[in-house]
Amino acid sequence: MTRKTNMLLPIFLIALVLALAGACGQDEPQEKNNGKVGGSDGSQKNTRTASARGSGGPTYIGRKPKVVYGTSFVGPLTEIFGNVYIGQKDFIASNSVIRAAPGNKVELGDESNVQDNVTMRAYQDSVVVGDRTSLTHHVVVEDSDVGDFVFVGYNAEIDDSEVGDGAFIYHGARIDGVKIPEKSFVGPGEVVSDQRTADALPKTGEVDLAKYYDRKEQIDTNREFAKAYIDLYEKEGYDAVVEVGPNPKTSWNSRRVEPEIGENVELQAFSRVTGDVKIGDSSSVGRRTALRADEGDPISVGPGAAIDDRVSLHATRGSAVEIGKFLVASDDGVLHGPLKMGERDFVGENAVVFRARVGDDVQIGEGAIVAGPAGEGSLLEIPDGTLVPADAVVTSEKDLKALTD
Repeated sequence: MTRKTNMLLPIFLIALVLALAGACGQDEPQEKNNGKVGGSDGSQKNTRTASARGSGGPTYIGRKPKVVYGTSFVGPLTEIFGNVYIGQKDFIASNSVIRAAPGNKVELGDESNVQDNVTMRAYQDSVVVGDRTSLTHHVVVEDSDVGDFVFVGYNAEIDDSEVGDGAFIYHGARIDGVKIPEKSFVGPGEVVSDQRTADALPKTGEVDLAKYYDRKEQIDTNREFAKAYIDLYEKEGYDAVVEVGPNPKTSWNSRRVEPEIGENVELQAFSRVTGDVKIGDSSSVGRRTALRADEGDPISVGPGAAIDDRVSLHATRGSAVEIGKFLVASDDGVLHGPLKMGERDFVGENAVVFRARVGDDVQIGEGAIVAGPAGEGSLLEIPDGTLVPADAVVTSEKDLKALTD
């Protein structure tokens, strides 16, 4: 073999290694610039694009997730799979799951929020969520298009559907296989699974939304959270925004408070405890459960509590959560302030308890919705020993009375 041949072999090997490294190092999905929101053809219904929203374009956050993307914050316990894009000034709380199957994508518009334990799945179709939209605690959105300025309440589900701009979907509602017209109102626990029902929904202008939720404040709060949590992360580092840590400083709360964890308390993996939270002695907190006192505070849980997996405890501005001894809260429940609960209360799986004063020895069944009206001092009173059946919807004294009739 000649000297020239000996030199050519190592050059060829180096070129081959560099080519393979380049092919393996691609982070951007190949379909990103094909002009489609998702999928391999143009037939999908979810075709809202960043340019249509007037944005400068979404940011890809798959493959190498981090915490800060421009002006948006993504909680470090969030699970991200596939082609996922977000806009500007978004806030994504920890322990949500955002998953896109090959050929599809999940896209979130500007100034929108994804709260604790939300699930966004793009399996058969892409999931596209517009600007200034709130996906509150434990919402599930699958294969659907959700418009601009939409409010989706706790534990609500949207599957294979389109939701028009300005719609208001309250806690525990189920939307399946329909198109919700713009500015429609879906009540608590309501099931909309045929188009005739969807078309007959009342408009938001016909409903006193002030009785339900201030969605503008919700958007403003979470937009500020995006900046506040970025500031906290940049000043105090990763440990301050994962698992147990302080609340960020905001316009409504300038105090920095660390949680107080009692003796013999078990915090399981990926639990998130933030701000002015007090957990009593001999309690347990399950995996991916959130006690987040960054908006309303304090959140106080008495001794002997057994809080299972993926439970969310949170409160609106100016309110709190106060729970007595020996609480039992099953998987995937939402306990949201303003809320006061007594001793030995039980909350079943997927239940919601909000704006209520719950007595002692109360049992709230699986999938039940207990949600009082808005207004200062207007907590819904749940008497001692009340049994709220599974899947019941209780929003008034009339609903409570019907439980015992």
